[in-house]
Amino acid sequence: MSQPRGAHRAASTPEVSASPWSRLRAAVGARWQGRPRGRHAAPRRYAVRRGGTYAVAGLTTLGLAGALAWNGELPATAQVAALIPQVTASAQGAGGDSDGRADASRPPSVPVGSWLAARAREVQQAERSAAQAKAAAAAEAAAKALAAAQADPRGTARQLAADRGWTGAEFGCLETLWTKESHWSHTATNPSSGAYGIPQSLPAEKMATAGADWKVNPATQITWGLGYIKAAYGTPCRALNFHLGHNWY
Repeated sequence: MSQPRGAHRAASTPEVSASPWSRLRAAVGARWQGRPRGRHAAPRRYAVRRGGTYAVAGLTTLGLAGALAWNGELPATAQVAALIPQVTASAQGAGGDSDGRADASRPPSVPVGSWLAARAREVQQAERSAAQAKAAAAAEAAAKALAAAQADPRGTARQLAADRGWTGAEFGCLETLWTKESHWSHTATNPSSGAYGIPQSLPAEKMATAGADWKVNPATQITWGLGYIKAAYGTPCRALNFHLGHNWY
């Protein structure tokens, strides 16, 4: 029985579905079917068609997945899929046209797959640079906050206590209590018991529940101390009254 006309064409040019995952599967499948045999063979160009026109997202997916695979750099499926809209937008912004070729700025001597892969790497590098800048800004902000807390632990305690509604007389009781305990020194250590920090936590390691920087950060110590006072006594004034009768709290 003879094949119907157009059967070979239909088998070699898969249709792009509405799902990005379907486009990705079609792209990766076509990549394996058309992988160059020779070591130095130039990558072929593939067109994923729909209704006789090029599909921008399909072409981008195919070029990206194929080029990275040929170079032995194919990342996880989810990573490739996540790059599809970004590389597509980048390609369109660089001069892509309405029928989806999206490579008008590509030099004629550069295969489309390699060109799209390079654009994908640019996107990835930009994301890494942005993440590094964000991390550096966060580290700088944390360093400034630490310096401020060490310079003025009472001011830090005033703000944190106010968040719990402990102002006025209640903060006065807290100030008296911790002046007696540590003179507001975040490195104060009781030589006999080992109690440590502004609230004189015993054992000192209990403050780790408020933050890993409990040894050096007054804000972490104060946060833990306020939580302890709330759980054990209810208010700073009640904690101070107990301290005045027992010389500990």
